[in-house]
Amino acid sequence: MRFFVNERSLHTQFDSIPHFIQSLHVLHACSRVLERHRYRLYCTRTIPQRAVTPTLSFREAVSQSGNRDLIRVVMQWLDRNGPFWQDDQQHNPDEYFTCLGHVVTEGSLAEAAFCSTQGQHTAMVSFDPSDFMIDPLEIIWWHSDVERTTCAVRNCWQVEKITDCIVPPRVDSWTSMLAQIAIAFPNLVLCDNLHDTLIHEPFNPTIADAVMERSRVLNTLKTCFDEQGAFTAEGHRLLQHYFHGERAWFTDESETNKRLFRNELTFRLPDGSELSCPYHGKISHRSFRIHFSWPVRVDEPLYIAYIGPKITKH
Repeated sequence: MRFFVNERSLHTQFDSIPHFIQSLHVLHACSRVLERHRYRLYCTRTIPQRAVTPTLSFREAVSQSGNRDLIRVVMQWLDRNGPFWQDDQQHNPDEYFTCLGHVVTEGSLAEAAFCSTQGQHTAMVSFDPSDFMIDPLEIIWWHSDVERTTCAVRNCWQVEKITDCIVPPRVDSWTSMLAQIAIAFPNLVLCDNLHDTLIHEPFNPTIADAVMERSRVLNTLKTCFDEQGAFTAEGHRLLQHYFHGERAWFTDESETNKRLFRNELTFRLPDGSELSCPYHGKISHRSFRIHFSWPVRVDEPLYIAYIGPKITKH
């Protein structure tokens, strides 16, 4: 999947340097999120020349911000290191593309649209505010005055929404499932020996999807704490919805099982220590379980200690 900075979303709309710099920080934060997911944010080599205020270009506004660290980081990224999509340009510069009534030929929008027609997943990251705060963006590739191809390209301008534009890599093995969990859910700590059990089990996409969904809930729960370390309203909602009731996804082992399977429910952590993890996520298909450290606390890692068939079979 390829992400592109939408340089057309810079069109002299900012009334001051601080206003522009605030939006630039959001763009850079989006780039960092994509890096954690192992994606790169491509830009055009001409972006430093784009006008961001009625009197200043991108380069001039950054240079006059007075923030040396920002000048160094941003200009190395967008002015020197890239990555720049022109280094591997796929669309023909003689083709004609429009978006929202603007001619976008030879720009990032044209490149993203062309790549989309070739079966590649693409998305734009735009500046906020701008005339391009629409998702998806409709980009038209004009083959003639009447013949055209319309492409709907995802578009994001908020850090908290950037992951919504990511198309997850296909999970087709236990190894790829664990790799995707590590990337997509950074608040979870995977124990080293998870693969040791899974390698003996035939891969099943239904189970893999269920593991991903339960991992998503645990990852979110780990973020739901207030300044005092107590669960927020969202944290309590997750606990009520997923940890209580007859169809709860997550439950504790019975006291009997804790006693009978004490050794089996004790797992080795990445630092070499051992921890009892009777709390588990339930997957009915083939009776799979996900054992994890409990309770979840703001100042302690949330370990995923075991993924595999139910341990407490009598």
